[in-house]
Amino acid sequence: MKPLRPQYKSHILSTSFVDQNPIGFAQFFGDELLLSYANSNFNIFLGLQNDEIEINAKSIFENDQFHEIYTMITKAYDCNDVSKEVKVVNVKHGDREKCNFLEFVVSSVINQENNCVESVSVVVMEIIQQNYYENRLMNMLTNFDYIVSNSLTSTIVLTGIDPIIEVANQKMIDFLGRGNAISGNRFFDVLPELETENVIQLYHRVFEEKKEQEEKEFKVDYFYNNVLYTKFLHLLLRPKLNNNGEVSAIIVSSIDITDSIETREKLKKSENLLKAFLDHVPVSINVLEGESFRYRLSNKLSNKIWGHDIKIDSIVEDTVSYIKDRPIYKELQLVYKTGVQIEKRGHQFSDRNGDTKYINYILQPIKDEEDKVEYILTLGYDVTNEIEYKNKLEANEKRFKILADFMPQFVWTSDEDGVVTYFNKNWYDAFGLGVDTDPDKSFWSLMHPNFLDKVRNSWMDAVHQNSTYEVEYQLVNPITNISKWYLARGKRVCNDNDETELWIGTCTDIDDFKQLQKQKDDFIGIASHELKTPLTSLKLYAQSVEINLRKQGDEKNAEVVKKMETQINKLNKLISDLLDVTKIQSGRMVLQDSIFLMEDLVAEIVEEQQMSTKTHTIILTKESAGYIRGDKDRIGQVLSNLINNAVKYSPNAKEVEVNLELIDGSAKVSIKDNGFGIPQNKIHQVFDQYFRVGSEYEQGINGLGLGLFICAEIINKSNGQIYVKSELHKGSTFCFELPILK
Repeated sequence: MKPLRPQYKSHILSTSFVDQNPIGFAQFFGDELLLSYANSNFNIFLGLQNDEIEINAKSIFENDQFHEIYTMITKAYDCNDVSKEVKVVNVKHGDREKCNFLEFVVSSVINQENNCVESVSVVVMEIIQQNYYENRLMNMLTNFDYIVSNSLTSTIVLTGIDPIIEVANQKMIDFLGRGNAISGNRFFDVLPELETENVIQLYHRVFEEKKEQEEKEFKVDYFYNNVLYTKFLHLLLRPKLNNNGEVSAIIVSSIDITDSIETREKLKKSENLLKAFLDHVPVSINVLEGESFRYRLSNKLSNKIWGHDIKIDSIVEDTVSYIKDRPIYKELQLVYKTGVQIEKRGHQFSDRNGDTKYINYILQPIKDEEDKVEYILTLGYDVTNEIEYKNKLEANEKRFKILADFMPQFVWTSDEDGVVTYFNKNWYDAFGLGVDTDPDKSFWSLMHPNFLDKVRNSWMDAVHQNSTYEVEYQLVNPITNISKWYLARGKRVCNDNDETELWIGTCTDIDDFKQLQKQKDDFIGIASHELKTPLTSLKLYAQSVEINLRKQGDEKNAEVVKKMETQINKLNKLISDLLDVTKIQSGRMVLQDSIFLMEDLVAEIVEEQQMSTKTHTIILTKESAGYIRGDKDRIGQVLSNLINNAVKYSPNAKEVEVNLELIDGSAKVSIKDNGFGIPQNKIHQVFDQYFRVGSEYEQGINGLGLGLFICAEIINKSNGQIYVKSELHKGSTFCFELPILK
C-alpha cells in the first residue's frame, strides 16, 4: 500500500482557488483511493455531503450511473492515464431530483521524487444539454463509422419513401462503382437500372410493414464501368424508427453471393451430369459410407441388378435384412478394415422375389487424407444371362459330345477363324491318338501331301465366304501308313447378327465307296469302249439299208431305219459321255491346244445346232472377242451341249439366245432359254456328276446327268469359269468365260 502524504493533503485543502472554482474537483489518494479533498461544487454535482471526507472512490461511484467513472479512476491510478466521459446524472437536491449534464476528466497525479502515481484527480464540469447530445452523437457516429467501415457487408442508409442516400460504407461505394460522392442523391438516379418493380416493392414493404425484410438470393442487373452485370445478393433491409414509430431511415446490408450461386449452379450441373452419366452406364454403382455402410450414392440400375429398393441414407442392412449372413457383407467389412480392393465374378444370390441372379462386382475403398477408408465404391454387372447361357452351353456341349461319340463318322468343330477345336472319340481311336492331342495340328498332320494345299485353300475359302464346306481327301493312318478316302462336310453356326460363332461338320469314311466307284468307272470305260465298235458298225449298216430302201422307193421303211439311226446317234452320245467321264475320273482327259477365233467357233456351232433343230430359232449376237488358246473341239462340245440343253428344257419356247461379248479380257458366251428354270436350292449342284433336277419337267427328257459335269471339267481345265443364272418357270442362262490371247 502506498503511504498517504499529509503534507500534500494540507496543501490542497489550503488552496482557496480550487475551492471557489465553479468546477467540481476531488482528489483520491493511495491504493484504497480515499477521498482526501472535494470542493463544494463536486459535492453538489454528485449529491454528496460536505463532510464526506476519507471515504473511498468505490463507495462514491458504486451507483450504476457512475460505474464508468470508477473504472476510469482505477485505470488512472494503475496506468498513469487521462480520460474523459460525459454523463447524464440524476442528483437529489432536497426533496427534488435534478438532471445534471456533466463532463468528467480523470487524470493521474505523479510524485516528482519517485515518478510514481500517488493520487488521482477528478474534475467535474457542468455542460449544457445540447453539448451533451452533440458529444454523444459524435461518439455514436464515430462508433458507427468504425463498425460500418470495417463490416464485411456492403451497407447503405436510405431515407424517404423515394430513397435518398444518407450514407454508405466504402464497401458499398466500391460495389456500386459510382464514385464516393453519392450521399444526398436519389438512389434510383445513381442506379437507374435498379428502379425495377421487384426492387421498389421490396423497399416499400419495409416502409409499410416497419419490419426488416430479408432476401437470401436477390437478383439484380446493373452497370459497372459501362458493363452490364448480373449479381446475386443476400439482402437485409432494416427500418430505423423515430420517436413517433415512423420509419426515418432504412439500413440496407448486402453480401455479394454471385460466386457462390455460380459455383452452386456449376455444382448442380456437374451433379446432374454425373447423375445422368451414372444412370446410363451399364453397371450398378453405389457409394457406401462408414462402417455401417450407409448409401450415399446409387444409380437407377442398382435396383434392377441387385433386385432391391435402395434408398439414399439407408444402411445396407435395412435394404437387405439378411445381408449379414452373406459372404459379401464380410467382404465389405474386410475392405473397410484393410483398405484392399476385392473383386468377385459370378456371385450368386437371390433377389427379393427369390429369383437366382449372378453378378460380377468390385468393392473399391475410397480413403480420406489420413489414409483411412471413408467410403466403399461398389461396381456391379449383371451376368445372369451370360452364366445361364454358359450353363446351358456346357450342358448342350456335354450332350453333343455324348451324341458325337456314338456316331460312326468323325465329328468336328472349329472356331470362326477355321481352327479345328474338337474331334469326337472316334477320331482319336481310329488314328491311335491321345485325347490330349491338339485337334487342329493332328488333322493337318494326317492329310495326304497331294491334298494338303487343295484342302487348305478350299477350307479357307469356305471360312472367308461363309459358304458350305464339302471336299474329298485322303488321310494317312500313322499306324498302318495306309491312305483312305474321306468326305468332309461343314456348316457354320451363326448368331442373331449372322456372325459366325463356330463351324460344325463330319468326316465320313468313303474309301469303300471310292473303290466301288473306281470299279464302276473301269467297267463303264471298258463297256463303253467295247460298245463303241459294234455301234459304229450298226450305224453304218443302218445308213446302208436306208439308202437302198430309198432307191427302191420304199420311203416308209426308210424313215423307220432313219429313226433307228437317230437312236443310234443318241446311244453313241451317251457312250461318248461315259467315256469322257471315265477319262476325267482317271485323269486321262488331255486337251489339245490350238489358237482360234472365238467368234468363228461360236458361229460354226450355232449353225450346226440350228440345222439339227426344227423347233427353235437360235438367235446369235456376237462381237469380236479375239483369239483363244484351247482345245477347239472340246470347247465346241461345251457350246453344243449347252445349246442342246436349252432346246430340250424349253419345249414351249421358240427361241434360244446365244451371245458372245468381250468382258475384262475374257470371251464370255451366254446361252439363254425361256424354259423350266432351276430351283434356287439346286443351282449349286447342276455341274455335279449324274445330277438331274428331278422335277416333273424332266419326264421324257433323256440323259445321264453327265453333260454339264463334262462341260465344267473342260472349261475349268481351259482356265475358264462356268456358271448359271436361273429362275424357276422363267428360264436359265448358262455362261462360260475363257481368257483371250493378248
